[in-house]
Amino acid sequence: MADRSRPISTSSRTAVAGRGSRAARDGKDSPNVTELKERVPKVMKGLESFADSYVVEFAGLPRAGKSECISIVEHFLRRNKVPVATPLEGARQAPEHLKESLLAYNAWTATYAIRQILEVSTFDPPHPSPSIVLLDRGLFDATAWFQCLRNRKEITEDERHALCSFLRLGAWKRRVRKVFFFHCGHDTSMEREYKYKLLQEAGKVLRTPFLKELRAAYEEAKSCYKNDFEIIPLQTDEKGMSQSRVALMVVDEIFSGILAKGQSIEAIRTS
Repeated sequence: MADRSRPISTSSRTAVAGRGSRAARDGKDSPNVTELKERVPKVMKGLESFADSYVVEFAGLPRAGKSECISIVEHFLRRNKVPVATPLEGARQAPEHLKESLLAYNAWTATYAIRQILEVSTFDPPHPSPSIVLLDRGLFDATAWFQCLRNRKEITEDERHALCSFLRLGAWKRRVRKVFFFHCGHDTSMEREYKYKLLQEAGKVLRTPFLKELRAAYEEAKSCYKNDFEIIPLQTDEKGMSQSRVALMVVDEIFSGILAKGQSIEAIRTS
């Protein structure tokens, strides 16, 4: 299976645009809002060609900008009448006492993500037809955390393999169309964490040594599972990568994926 991992970066026109995106075809660095709005009717029609909802996962380091991007993308889609669902992030739903154990906590959030993927892929009310689903932490994200726990010798290799094999079962993995991997420097994560806080104290996860370990684990997971997921890295502290610019790139990628599938089906129908 071909390597499905590829970067989005301001340093390269093709990297910014992504494979098959509108920006790549037009020879531009990234689309603007007007261009994306013009594509909405075709995207709406393209969604009809899917047997289930179009799920995209937002994965990556704490304070890398995942939740903020989801909020911006969701606002754009809703304003343009594109059906969209945003399941609540598992990290916000997990029982507080589970946070004492990173294994228990991440096992809970991983199975929560699977439940959300299965629920939003059905067409019962309130989602009677395919929609775009923006999933805050999902299957790929969980594989990185379990890799981190393995690196820290908190679980065995057999346990890591079993957990990640379960996460990659086709029944739910096939429903995740793209994974946006958000990352930034550990100094940026810490700065963003403390920006609006009175206490400047490091937590269990948001501290520099652990963030370095976690970043390494994400890179290992990206290399290991590059054939299982279409992973699109986004370095959000790179120069020029404002929240709005990142959101534009994400919407462009989502729209391009939907339109590519719709065009393929239409070609088969007319052949």
